[in-house]
Amino acid sequence: NNLGVNISTVLIHNLKVPDTENKTKETQTQTQTQTTSSNDSEVETADKVKVKPKRKRRIVKLAFSVLVVIIIALAITPIITAVIGDLRTPQNMEYRLQVPFPVQPSSRTVKKASTLSVVETSKTLTSENEAEVVVLPIEEGMTVPLKVRKGQVVTIEATGLVDIGRGPVGPNGEAGYGDSTMDSPYKFKVGGLEMWVGPNKEANRYFVGSYFSKRVDHSGDSITLRVIESLYGYHDGNSGAFKVTVTID
Repeated sequence: NNLGVNISTVLIHNLKVPDTENKTKETQTQTQTQTTSSNDSEVETADKVKVKPKRKRRIVKLAFSVLVVIIIALAITPIITAVIGDLRTPQNMEYRLQVPFPVQPSSRTVKKASTLSVVETSKTLTSENEAEVVVLPIEEGMTVPLKVRKGQVVTIEATGLVDIGRGPVGPNGEAGYGDSTMDSPYKFKVGGLEMWVGPNKEANRYFVGSYFSKRVDHSGDSITLRVIESLYGYHDGNSGAFKVTVTID
């Protein structure tokens, strides 16, 4: 009987031990799983922390780049506007494309003092195709009754000085200065010499300067030569004159 009891006890003990070992193993496995999950969560959180500063830096760089572009655009817009506005006038595009100076408003607010001697206007027709003219800085300019046909070459030579309030200048106008109030498309040739063919100055305009020799694109029964000035400036004390020779071939 004792032997039987001992055998039963041993068998029961052997059956319980594996069950306990299995539970221990399961507990260890769960602990390891939780530890691994915890570590993964920490790594993921660390990655997020690392990513956020990078995104912030990218946003800051993008905002700075946009700000720089806006500042540059604001700085160059007035210059581009002035140049494009002047280029819209169709006459003599090759000249305006070379203009390096921005247009400035007129700085003349008082009546000008004459610095050059007063010259009387005159014109002499030496032939049907040639004339000698004295051009004063007046609004109407000097009209010469020479017939011009489209395609003919008009040659003009001019000398002398005029003063429209900024000191004496020659037929090429004041260098390095522009005035948006000039009654001319050549706002960068203040005080210089211009002309048009026929009675309508709005139909065509040519810058003459001290020497001009070109085939004209217009026909008319006269040529008008005029000093470049503002409309109100023609009447406030200009002086001097240009002596001009005109030849038509």
